Amino acid sequence: MAQRVHDEYVAEGQAKSNQILAEAESRAQQIISQAEVRQREELDRLNTERSGLEQKIGELREFENSYRSQLRGYFEGQLRQLNSEQPQADSVPSLGQ
Repeated sequence: MAQRVHDEYVAEGQAKSNQILAEAESRAQQIISQAEVRQREELDRLNTERSGLEQKIGELREFENSYRSQLRGYFEGQLRQLNSEQPQADSVPSLGQ
């Protein structure tokens, strides 16, 4: 009888162990699936954000090039204007006086 009770406890323990392992494996698989979904969503969000940032960088580079060209043109125009003006004798200060 003691052997039979022992065998029943062992069988119950084994069954409980198997049940716990099955539940743990199921939960682990669920967690992994959720993590994979979250990873895909996050990668999609980051790719969208990257695309937006790359577009903004392109716009800023175009603005920089345009601004530099305009600024260069302005300075060249100012230099041409300075070079084309003839100093008048009355307006040139004399160093000796």
